[in-house]
Amino acid sequence: MKGRPWIMRTSRKLSSISGQSGASTMLSKDVAVRLDLISKARGLEAAEEYFASIPDTLRASCVYIALLNCYADAKSLIKAEDTMQKMRDLGNADLVTYNVMMNLYAKMGDLKKLHSVVQEMEDKGIAGNAFSYTIRLNAYASVPDIKEMEKLLMKMEEDPLLIEWNGYAVAAKGYMRAGDVEKASEVLNKCEHLSKEKNARLANEVILSLYASMGKKNDVYRIWNKLKNRRKVCSSSYLSMISGLEKLDDIDGAEKIFAECEAKEVYFDIRIPNLLIAIYCRKGQLGKAESIMERLLESGKRPNYRTWDHLALGYCLHHQTEKAVETLKKAIFASDPLQKPNIHSWPSCVDYLQSNGDTERAEEIKKWLEERGLFSAECERSDNCIRNGNCGSEELYETEELEETG
Repeated sequence: MKGRPWIMRTSRKLSSISGQSGASTMLSKDVAVRLDLISKARGLEAAEEYFASIPDTLRASCVYIALLNCYADAKSLIKAEDTMQKMRDLGNADLVTYNVMMNLYAKMGDLKKLHSVVQEMEDKGIAGNAFSYTIRLNAYASVPDIKEMEKLLMKMEEDPLLIEWNGYAVAAKGYMRAGDVEKASEVLNKCEHLSKEKNARLANEVILSLYASMGKKNDVYRIWNKLKNRRKVCSSSYLSMISGLEKLDDIDGAEKIFAECEAKEVYFDIRIPNLLIAIYCRKGQLGKAESIMERLLESGKRPNYRTWDHLALGYCLHHQTEKAVETLKKAIFASDPLQKPNIHSWPSCVDYLQSNGDTERAEEIKKWLEERGLFSAECERSDNCIRNGNCGSEELYETEELEETG
């Protein structure tokens, strides 16, 4: 624990409180929350150190579940499996823990181990819930194993408590991966009927995105009209629509939706202008991308690192590298060092400066990146990227995060 005074202070506090009568149950929940927060803010190693400082009397089931989630989020398979076994030994393994392990195996594509967890649940008489079945459905859809997916879907349809709109959305993705657009449309129709008021917005955003991926423009606008008929159109709905119209190569339509969003003064969400800037940069329409950036700055709205990075990468792709270098600097200084963001434009910019003999600026950029923990971890990737000649390709664009199932 050397060098971690906050852990030592917490350890002493835990030791003193754990002996107090009646305090342990409530405190265990607090400890579990703290463990989760430490993992997110400081990383897995810090979370493990904190866990080691927790007295045995406070290591309730909720604390072990929090630790299991930390390992699962980090895809630390062996440690997750060890923690799961410890919970079995303590008699703490329940539906939540089995769901965590199923989800981890599904994400890692290990259907054999996923099936073993399902079998263990059946042997112990632990009934799955809607989340359990959706995890398995996702796993089959991602392969895709249509036979197993359909068999599981039929079982879910027998119990109204097991089938929700997102189950059909996952099945639609499976059919799309298998190239069966007709069946994908059939289950999406069921998905629409199951979307209820409390989740209608998210459901329709997902459905809209899926219809866009299928090339069904009329259905995209039909679902958009349903979203517009709501009392308030959320920024995530605009994101889904603009992204969907890009998939349909309807850039004019995307521009109209963006203009509508600006005119209605929807709660400002930087992801919306970021998305349109990225679209323009992919299309080589840098003037339009610059125009959005100018409007943001003039209105006093603050671009984030992704705004600048999208534009810098656009300059790289279209051989305006000097502009890219200056824009990259703005992306770096707009980033949060604690988040270690993915800034995709820097390898191409550094290579450009080095090839032109401007080692001073190249080293300066490397220094700024290193201060944010980006350069050293990415050195090998940068070298490979430059050697392969694919740095700044469209694959490096990160789509603005949309709420989507599966």
